[in-house]
Amino acid sequence: MVVFAMQNRLDTYCAVHYDKIPLGNAIRAPGRPIRPMLGIGNRFAGKGQKMMNNFDEMQKMSKDNMDMAMASFGSFSKGFQAIAAEMADYQKKSFEEGSAAVEKLVSSKSLDKAFEAQADYVKTAYEGFVGEMTKIGEMVTDMSKDAYKPYEGVMGKLAK
Repeated sequence: MVVFAMQNRLDTYCAVHYDKIPLGNAIRAPGRPIRPMLGIGNRFAGKGQKMMNNFDEMQKMSKDNMDMAMASFGSFSKGFQAIAAEMADYQKKSFEEGSAAVEKLVSSKSLDKAFEAQADYVKTAYEGFVGEMTKIGEMVTDMSKDAYKPYEGVMGKLAK
């Protein structure tokens, strides 16, 4: 800690501005007025501990938030992987059905059989697409619910 210099003006300044400091924080030189130290420890006593507690709380809150975010991101990652696998399976199945429909169309002997094969393919392709998109929509909904789960407790606390 720094002790004020031996200037009378500085001693007067200190006496005027720091007169509320307990004497335990002051230094008395023989024959000189009481000169407070610049550290002024008692003036802020307890505030440093409070600040450290706040820092610890903020650090804990940051860690908790990071854990929630990582759990949410993990849920998104798993969900997108499942959706990608499902889409790959659908594309493979759709390609095979399309190839079979083209073979059936090419091998048809009459125009009526070709129209019938094409109509059957369009009907099954549409039904398959609608079914697949419904399934993907449900997967996205489930993924969103799983990603939100880590935040449910926090949001419940904020709502109160």
